[in-house]
Amino acid sequence: EVLVTTGTGSGKTEAFLFPTLAYCLTAAKANISGNKALLTYPRRDLCNNQFERAFEYITELNRIEDSLDASFEDAPLTISIQHSSRRSLTLDCPHCDGELSVPDEYIKKNFECDNDASHTVEYATVDRSAAADVIVTTQNSLHRRMMDNYGREALWKSPYPTKFLVLDEVHIYTDQAGMNVSNVVRRFKQGLRRTAPQQHPTLVAS
Repeated sequence: EVLVTTGTGSGKTEAFLFPTLAYCLTAAKANISGNKALLTYPRRDLCNNQFERAFEYITELNRIEDSLDASFEDAPLTISIQHSSRRSLTLDCPHCDGELSVPDEYIKKNFECDNDASHTVEYATVDRSAAADVIVTTQNSLHRRMMDNYGREALWKSPYPTKFLVLDEVHIYTDQAGMNVSNVVRRFKQGLRRTAPQQHPTLVAS
């Protein structure tokens, strides 16, 4: 077990995100497929904020790998966001000064630039069934993913289990909310044991 203490705004997120992304990149080079890390938050606004942050780091790593234009299947690192308002999210385009968003059409799930239609980022998606390396979600959405076909595709179909489960804002998980999150984590670990009985996820409480 490792305990890291630091002041507000001094790198708490990076303390768990950088080792997580390092594992994801190493696993990709070893052809280990499927989701590697679940970053969970109690609210959608926190999801959006942390998704934007992780997207920036993943973009720079994919840029180093010369893979900004790679497909979702071929990109070294991929990221997905999953909550009910995910289509309202916007990101900075890595190719120009434009803004990325997901088109309103139901069939489109990747981010497209409002400045240049050819700037489509496929390594970031709002597809609930996408087994992205990093999935950013709320605990309530994770609960639903454990019971639907989207979750089966994103979490349970790969022979390689999720390595990291992050619980951010863990200090607010008290009373009924705390019991609910505890049950979600317990059910998630049981699901992983059915996929890979000898492996256990690394839990991160932030």
